[in-house]
Amino acid sequence: APDTLHRLGLSVDEAPDEAVLIELADKMGLSGKLAKDYVDTCCNLHRAVNELDALSIELNPLAVVEENQLATLDVKMEIDDNALFRHDEYSEIREHNRLHDRKFRAQSGFNYVQLEGNIGLLVGGAGLALATMDLLKLHQLEPANFLDLPPIATRKDVANACQTVLQAESVDALFVNAVGGGLTHCDTIAEGLITVHIQEKIRCPIVVRFAGTKREHGLTLLKNYRIPIEYAETMDEAIEILRRKIRR
Repeated sequence: APDTLHRLGLSVDEAPDEAVLIELADKMGLSGKLAKDYVDTCCNLHRAVNELDALSIELNPLAVVEENQLATLDVKMEIDDNALFRHDEYSEIREHNRLHDRKFRAQSGFNYVQLEGNIGLLVGGAGLALATMDLLKLHQLEPANFLDLPPIATRKDVANACQTVLQAESVDALFVNAVGGGLTHCDTIAEGLITVHIQEKIRCPIVVRFAGTKREHGLTLLKNYRIPIEYAETMDEAIEILRRKIRR
């Protein structure tokens, strides 16, 4: 509920006011040793953000466990890439990520983050990608990734992006959502799909929604190469097709 959410603005340079933190702990129902532990945790968190050059640190959940102790059960932290030169201690983690995280293997200028869903997304533009993900989740469908193609994508860029998405074992269907209003037209997206299909045969269901520049040409290319797609005119239609494909 909104009345259970509490916000506290902090200065980067100055430590949090402990009196304010104690007041916040009281609002959360913490007292005595738990309140002191909460204050210590907040102060340590503030110091960690500065010392580690973190963009954000999230303690979620922060829980009261056995013997009335405050415990951090999970932590998520994002480090400022521009400050990595100051932290040799991150080198091993950074190398591990480069080798094993597809986000770093996406070398063609597109942004890729693997998620836990089963619908692979190949989408032109970050805004459209986020809107597509939101709409899927609204209809109880789970995206397998976030991906947005660069503003000027080539056929090779699209093919590399598509292969990256399909490498995830969780992908049960591929949704291609492209609005060719920018510098990457729908026919370029189609050519990238064709390239991948010729090389390795895309075996999962493919749902395509094209709109804008070179839409008809893109669809004609896919039909001429007999790419097994289902075309959706609207997002609502795409959602229904994806639901049907996932249920099989």
